[in-house]
Amino acid sequence: MTKEEYITFWLNQSDEDWQTALYLKEGKKNLMLLFMLHLVIEKILKAQWIKDNEENIPARTHNLQFIAQQTKLKFEEKDYAYLAVISSWNIQSRYPDYKLKAYKIATDDYCNMAILKTEKIRKWMLEQMQ
Repeated sequence: MTKEEYITFWLNQSDEDWQTALYLKEGKKNLMLLFMLHLVIEKILKAQWIKDNEENIPARTHNLQFIAQQTKLKFEEKDYAYLAVISSWNIQSRYPDYKLKAYKIATDDYCNMAILKTEKIRKWMLEQMQ
């Protein structure tokens, strides 16, 4: 695949995950919603990584701050800090000992706020891809 095809792949996957996140919100599947929000941001970051680096395959990591550091993106400090929060949703949704705690955190109010903050970061990153 070409560099452009890789970028398009990651962006399309991110968009599908965004639609899935919104669907999960309607079904009140809050923990999986948070996991999808993580994937949305991770996949846009990986598209940006490909755009900003010679290689076409980003590191196999889910740490959003680590990936962001390897791009040319200039996050606002609070948004960069929020990437660590979003990264935590990946872990919380995967491992049983974290899941029990995460279910308590993943209230409707928390998830509504998470969607708004994630959407802001998502839109900004997509604008940077232009």
